Amino acid sequence: MHATLILGALGLGLLWAGFQLVYQMRRARATGLPWTVFPFTEMNSFFMTLCSFDLVLHIINHQLPVWLADLINDNVMTHHFSVRDRRTKQIGTMYIIATPENVRCHVADAAVVNQICSSPHQFPKPLDHYGSMTLYGPNVVASEGKEWTRHRRHTVSALSEKNNALVWQETVLQATQMLQYWSEEYTTDTAGQIQLGPKGDVLKLTLNVLCSAGFGVQLPFKASPDAATNTTVATMFRDASKPPPGFQFTLRAVMEYMTGHWNSIFIANAFLPKSIPRAFFPFYRDDFAAYDDLGQYLRAMIAQAESDGVDHGRSYHNVLQGLIRARHLVGRSEDGPQSSSLSDIEVLGNAHVFMLAHESTGATIRFALVLMAMHQDIQEWMYQSICDAVGEYPTDPQNWDYAVVYPKLVGPLCVMLETMRLYPPAPVIIKTTGQSSVGVTYQERTIALPPNTNVSMNITSLHYSPEYWGDDATVYDPSRWDKRNVNSFLARNDDQPGLAAAGLEYSTIHKPVRGAYIPFSDGVRSCLGKKFAQVEFITLFAVLFSRYRVDIAVAPGQKRSECVARANKALDESVCFALSLDMIDDIPLSFHPRQ
Repeated sequence: MHATLILGALGLGLLWAGFQLVYQMRRARATGLPWTVFPFTEMNSFFMTLCSFDLVLHIINHQLPVWLADLINDNVMTHHFSVRDRRTKQIGTMYIIATPENVRCHVADAAVVNQICSSPHQFPKPLDHYGSMTLYGPNVVASEGKEWTRHRRHTVSALSEKNNALVWQETVLQATQMLQYWSEEYTTDTAGQIQLGPKGDVLKLTLNVLCSAGFGVQLPFKASPDAATNTTVATMFRDASKPPPGFQFTLRAVMEYMTGHWNSIFIANAFLPKSIPRAFFPFYRDDFAAYDDLGQYLRAMIAQAESDGVDHGRSYHNVLQGLIRARHLVGRSEDGPQSSSLSDIEVLGNAHVFMLAHESTGATIRFALVLMAMHQDIQEWMYQSICDAVGEYPTDPQNWDYAVVYPKLVGPLCVMLETMRLYPPAPVIIKTTGQSSVGVTYQERTIALPPNTNVSMNITSLHYSPEYWGDDATVYDPSRWDKRNVNSFLARNDDQPGLAAAGLEYSTIHKPVRGAYIPFSDGVRSCLGKKFAQVEFITLFAVLFSRYRVDIAVAPGQKRSECVARANKALDESVCFALSLDMIDDIPLSFHPRQ
């Protein structure tokens, strides 16, 4: 009896899914675009979890035909990067995928992407995809319409050029401390060679820079052997052997845990009924603790910023103090008299999403370090650019002037742009048509996208397209961006107006056609922290490579070619974790002091 009921329910479920799929297929066909079908959406939790198992991944990527593996990976958010531009070459630069739940439009055409980014009201964010970003409160990332406008007004004011100068200053300090720590802990010979896998220390550096320039909490790079205390801000947040009283995690440990357990933390703290005691969910114990600890750390930072900035009348240079100032502003909105200030919970929510940003910056730094190690000629080209920029200054980076030196660091800027081209933080950016049909111009015809269509801007395909980057689109070549390189494929665009997309506002670089390069997205919804990330990356590389040359570490008994092959494999098999694309393998690198 029970088996019959279960089978009957499954049968009805499959029948309903079949009817829904037929309906969505009709909607897909009506667009006039190439289309295909798939049983799950790219955000389906069950399918994403299934594809996270090593055995399943091995079968997909090594046992199935390439076309079938690409079909599956193209429909899994975390593995989309592995497809590169193969699907768009087969189907087209704009195509529809029909599932029982909805239709999704993949776009890898720069002109269409530019239309989408230029029309935020017609193509808003699908906020149901951003639930985990509101874990601590409403914020600028997970909002739309008038609420987004209000959040953006206050968060943009917090990310000022004075803050960028603070990012420069703190990155120089942290990079100097990191190199000193490396020389003490990882030197392998009398010549001062350093060998290590840099992942943990890179993330520590980006977290420390964010804490200082973003939250006003300055932390030394070297971990303290003592337990942390909560008597002062400096000791409460430091990277210590034990967390402060009342905490299960140190600040660094809780950020690492959040990254590796993002989904379970969201389930434990957003989905489980609050009325049921946590003791009934012992398997979520650490997820509860991580959520509570990070909340306490953020609230302590907010309280410190409140004390420093408001009570003492200090200037607002770090991001959090800018948000605190926004909370104290009460004015008139476009709709009439009302409070336009940020509430306590909104300050907390925005502080949380800013805190998460160090992960994607750290991943880009790691990609670039491995690429520099693999391409010694490019590394030397960048080093010469750094020498040209700082040649008249003392060798100590702490004496470099941000306003003078930073604009001259063209080499590190080109390295960052090229790294984010081939390894974008997010391989796709998703928008939606909302409740109305929206028309876009594609290849000189108007395409009507149905209501409630998710639109995936296919960043990987755009960034690998020979149409926008030339026949060497798959080749890592930072010099393609350098304005002095007149032979660059991008030089043909120099006379075109309006190409300064997000992150490309510099006069020293070539620019692709608008819509072809969107690692920071584009338009008014582009990444607010892009300049923060660029200053941090460029400063770190200027300090690091002015002193050291990096290479792939070769262990005794290994050949360099074998180690380079391992690095290439790590790059190729990068996947999207909770927040950004990253390598699974921590490739060991060797740093050699420059004479």
